[in-house]
Amino acid sequence: MRRLALPTTDALDAITTFSRQVADAEDPEVIPLLLADAAYSLLGAQVVAVLSTTADGSPLLAAVRGVPALVAPDSLDSEAARLLVATVPGVKTVRSWLLTSGGGLFGALVVGFGAAGPAAGRSGLPEAFADIAATGLDRAFRTSELHRTIHELVHSREELARSASLRSLGQMAAVVAHEVKNPLTSIGGVLQVLRKGFTPETQEFAMVGKVLARLAELDRMVDELLAFGRPRAPVRRPTQCRTFLEEIAQMYAQDPAAAQMRVVVDAHEGTADLDPGMFQRVLFNLLLNAAHATNGAGTVTLRCRTGSDRVELVVSDDGPGVPEADRPRLFEPFFTTKVRGSGLGLAVARQVVEAHGGTLTHLPVEPHGASFVIRLPRGPA
Repeated sequence: MRRLALPTTDALDAITTFSRQVADAEDPEVIPLLLADAAYSLLGAQVVAVLSTTADGSPLLAAVRGVPALVAPDSLDSEAARLLVATVPGVKTVRSWLLTSGGGLFGALVVGFGAAGPAAGRSGLPEAFADIAATGLDRAFRTSELHRTIHELVHSREELARSASLRSLGQMAAVVAHEVKNPLTSIGGVLQVLRKGFTPETQEFAMVGKVLARLAELDRMVDELLAFGRPRAPVRRPTQCRTFLEEIAQMYAQDPAAAQMRVVVDAHEGTADLDPGMFQRVLFNLLLNAAHATNGAGTVTLRCRTGSDRVELVVSDDGPGVPEADRPRLFEPFFTTKVRGSGLGLAVARQVVEAHGGTLTHLPVEPHGASFVIRLPRGPA
């Protein structure tokens, strides 16, 4: 009857130490490094390689000791493992052990010896190291997946709570905006009539003009509140990008806020599948933001590029750019850096773009300036 060889005291100490190191390691990428160090220092090895597996099961070289570098094999079978280190000078024997635990394959330990095998009294260490490392990898991957799942659940719960709060706030804002809209229109009409009674050179004419300009700002804010609180589904139609942008640029040039702005349209011929009315508001808001950023005296560029599967619209200005601290909150509802503003312009713009199946992002421009990039699915030609 064959008797089992019990580990020596030194071997038991090595196993205990390695177990503690692996138990303390929460990162799956650290454990192969610990395994390579332990095997190389304690087995009398010439070269050590630890292989791990990718998500699709392909082998990946996770750690190497004894030589500068090796090339990962195409598979984890014993022949591929032997060839991995067989050509290293001084290697006479190659042994490999798979890292398996809980029915999963996590890689392999490949060791090249200058003699027949592990150093005297340490023949059981490779198997022990491989088992401990495999168990540690199994635990680390499960823990990592658990942390990821918990993070996603917390994030989803926060998003649900935020969405519910914003929906309620939006509904309330829409009711308030609706009640304010009609009186504003009436007041504006009365002021227009009064203004006709003054000549342009009088102080009264200028004062009424300022009040009308402020009413126009309030009317714009009310429209943003209504759009945010009661978004409608887009009614899309094929729209020629260049013509559309040129019309918006002409409208923008007539706005008092853009009186000293230089508008450049750089658009290729192409078609986008969008709701022209909704996108007119989106681009106009982005243009007004550019005027605000440049104090009404800069250059703003409207670009359009069409590809085989998408359309890209870009609004760029040469202002100072968005401060880095403000960028994470840029599209949050009610966040604004303006003295007067609802903080809904960019939130509504993104809402409209996403309703079209697209994305709206901010990109800083070097050395200064800002770009807002809209990417949409390509419409029919």
